[in-house]
Amino acid sequence: MKDRDLKGKFIKGANLGHPSYGGENTRFKKGHSFHKGGEKGWFKKDQMVGDKNSRWKGGISINYFGYRLVRFLTHPFKDNRGYVREHRLVMEKHLGRHLTKEEVIHHIDGNKKNNDIKNLMLFINHSEHMRYERNKKV
Repeated sequence: MKDRDLKGKFIKGANLGHPSYGGENTRFKKGHSFHKGGEKGWFKKDQMVGDKNSRWKGGISINYFGYRLVRFLTHPFKDNRGYVREHRLVMEKHLGRHLTKEEVIHHIDGNKKNNDIKNLMLFINHSEHMRYERNKKV
């Protein structure tokens, strides 16, 4: 074994590469890709985005909190992935304007996936929404 000393420990700087890679050190080097035989930049940024990706679900997703998200890249209040909560889009369409960041949408029946306009209620801010929630439980 060329890469170990007499005690069996690895020798620093020894060639640890695999023969199929030409015996070179296979650690990642600047300017190289992980893909064997690939050229620098073999994966294009927009190659697997949107409907080009095999896992594309039509731009609709459900987040951790149970809200339906719709991909809307030109919306002023989209998240960092380009998604907007569907209930906000439904209310915006009904009102004919964008909602402000302070405005809160309440689901009357408590079902976050039921985004019918009859099930949505608009509050001007979070404190008004909390006031409604407190009075409703009394």
